[in-house]
Amino acid sequence: MLARFQEDVIDLDPDAVVIWGFINDIFRASPDQLKSAKERIKRSFEQMIEQAESHDIKVILATEVSLREPAGIVNWVAGLMGRLRGKTSYQAMINKHVADLNLFVRQLAGSKNIVALDFHEVLSDSEGYRRREFATEDGSHLTLSAYDALTAYAEEAIPPACEAVTSIRPQGDSNPCCRRERAGVLGL
Repeated sequence: MLARFQEDVIDLDPDAVVIWGFINDIFRASPDQLKSAKERIKRSFEQMIEQAESHDIKVILATEVSLREPAGIVNWVAGLMGRLRGKTSYQAMINKHVADLNLFVRQLAGSKNIVALDFHEVLSDSEGYRRREFATEDGSHLTLSAYDALTAYAEEAIPPACEAVTSIRPQGDSNPCCRRERAGVLGL
């Protein structure tokens, strides 16, 4: 996302940007590169925030969503057999890294007084996996109902969150994240 940030966000001069996504960087990293991939993701978030703020673009962060085990009896049996043998599924491994980075996103938002949307909580079950109705059969892609749920959540969460952030800003500071006419969303 960082490589595209100038062209996809800064050059468009939006009032606000939602920065959401890093799971593809986790998917694409080999096991021996996961630690460096996670550090690179953290640096990218910090750099995108810095770039946006230097151009007076309101930043809104969003947590990443977890995966779900693939659907089907064969996948269920394979998952059960793996758990009985003490193995961690691919989805559980990815979800652990997503949880680690989501904690970073929440802490970063708090430390910089940035609005954070907790998309993970909207779509997850009690075990931290994506709920079935929000996952395609492969367990990794969002369904239309997932996007509907995220949209409804964001439309409800953003205005009050922006007002709370504005209330602690100096008098007269504008609240660009609550204006809908120019906003950018960047996510992969």
